[in-house]
Amino acid sequence: MSQLPSRLDGRLIVAAIRILEHRDQHPPTEEEIAALLDWHEDRTRVVTRELADFGALAAIRSPFEVRYKLQEELKVEELPVEPNVADDFAKEIEAFDERATEEADRIEKLLGSDQPPAPEPEKSALEEEFGEFRTRKPKDPFGAG
Repeated sequence: MSQLPSRLDGRLIVAAIRILEHRDQHPPTEEEIAALLDWHEDRTRVVTRELADFGALAAIRSPFEVRYKLQEELKVEELPVEPNVADDFAKEIEAFDERATEEADRIEKLLGSDQPPAPEPEKSALEEEFGEFRTRKPKDPFGAG
């Protein structure tokens, strides 16, 4: 048992199992529980397996699926109110947001500085002639004038 879900998640899973057992007359799968709770299947899978390891649910395994049945549903009340999971993803997201903010500030300093833009360098005669290339009329190759 590595991590415990929150009491709210445990209660939701227990309620979903009760409803699905009543409605369908068989223990529900993880996918059915996820659909009822409108959760992602991975989240449902993690929480149900943690509750099975904790002893609140019984996992009925077959070669193709896992179904869950209530075992000791009152054990859900022993779960912590808030999850005691060291949420590494949340910490990584916060660190990423901080780095992104710092990078945005740095770019803003570079682009939005109070210094006037640098003057354009002087154009050479060749560059000026090339710039006028499209605007002037080409010479008549037949000398008609």
